[in-house]
Amino acid sequence: MKHKSIIFTAMLCFGMSSSLFGCTNQVELSIYGEVVDLIAADGGQVIIIEGDSESASAILVNSETTLNGMRDIELEDLTSGAYITARDIDTVESGYDYDGEELELYSAQRIELTMWRDSSLSLLNGTAVDVWRYRNRKIYMLPDKTELLVEEDCYGPDESVGQLTSVDAEEAILKFYAERGLQYDIMTELEAAYQSVMQGSAEGHIAQVTMLSAYSDDIVYFSTEITLPAYEIDRDVPYLCDGFDRVSGEHIGMNELWNCDEETLVAAILDSAQVTDSERRGQFEENFEYRYIQIYGDLIQVTYPIGVISDIGTSSLVADIDDMRPLMHDWAVPKNE
Repeated sequence: MKHKSIIFTAMLCFGMSSSLFGCTNQVELSIYGEVVDLIAADGGQVIIIEGDSESASAILVNSETTLNGMRDIELEDLTSGAYITARDIDTVESGYDYDGEELELYSAQRIELTMWRDSSLSLLNGTAVDVWRYRNRKIYMLPDKTELLVEEDCYGPDESVGQLTSVDAEEAILKFYAERGLQYDIMTELEAAYQSVMQGSAEGHIAQVTMLSAYSDDIVYFSTEITLPAYEIDRDVPYLCDGFDRVSGEHIGMNELWNCDEETLVAAILDSAQVTDSERRGQFEENFEYRYIQIYGDLIQVTYPIGVISDIGTSSLVADIDDMRPLMHDWAVPKNE
C-alpha cells in the first residue's frame, strides 16, 4: 500500500519572544491530510490520514476530542475523503499496525474539518464531477482531483440592509434576493469549464456579490457584481442594480427612476460620459437596456455585456450624478456621501 506524507506544522515560542508574548516554551504540532480510513479502537476511533508524499499517520479520537469546522460535524463526516487538521497532537505509540505497516499513533485535542466532499454530479458526456466544500466556496473536481471550477458562496446583501431599512423592508429585500438566487447556470458554466480545462486552461472562477451601492431618503440601492470565466457561451444578462423602498421593501426597477423617456436618458448619459463619436453613440443607444444601470452616490454607471459594443468586451459608461439629477425623480436621487 502506498501512502502519502503528512504535513506537520509547529508553533514554537522561546527565549526573549516568550517574555514579550506570554509564551511558555511550548511546541504545538498539527497534522493536515486526507482521511483514508476510520477504525474502531478501545476508547474511541483511529483516523488514518495521508498527505502529499509517501507516509501516513494515525490519529486517535475519543470523547475528549473537539470536532469543529465550517459546520457541525460528526465522525461519519470524516470517512469520505475529507481533509482535516489534527491540532495539539501528542504521540500515543510508535508502531501502530495498519494494513501491515507500522505508523505513528497520535492523540489530538482538536480535529478541524478543512475540506469535504459535499456531493457529486455528472456532465452531459457522463463524466463524474465531485463537489467539494472548502471554507466559503465549492470546488468542482474530477475524481483524479483535477479542478474544473471554483464557485464562491453567493454573498449579500450585506448588513447595511438592516441598518437603512425598516424590519418589514429588510425581510422583503432578503426574500427578494433569496428568490432571485444565482444569476448564472452552474451546469452551463461547468460544462464550459470542463472543455476549457481539457484543452489545457486553468480552472474557472465564479462569484456573485450583492452590496449596498447608494441610498436616498426613500430608496436603498444594491448592486450585484458577478464574476464569470470568459467562456464563449450564451448567458442570460444579469440584473446589476435594484432599488427598494426603505419602509415597505417594495422593489423599484431601474426604469422607474426617471422623469424622461429612454431616448432622452441615454443621450444624457452619453453626453455626461463624453462619448462624441456618432457611430459609437449609435451602438450604445441601440443596445441600451435599463438592467445595465447601476446607481452610486456620485455617479451612474451603465455596463454593457461582453460583445454588445463592437465586440470589444465589456463597455461601461460613467455619468456624473450632477448631470443626471435633473432627469431623476426627487425621491430617487442618491445621497452623495
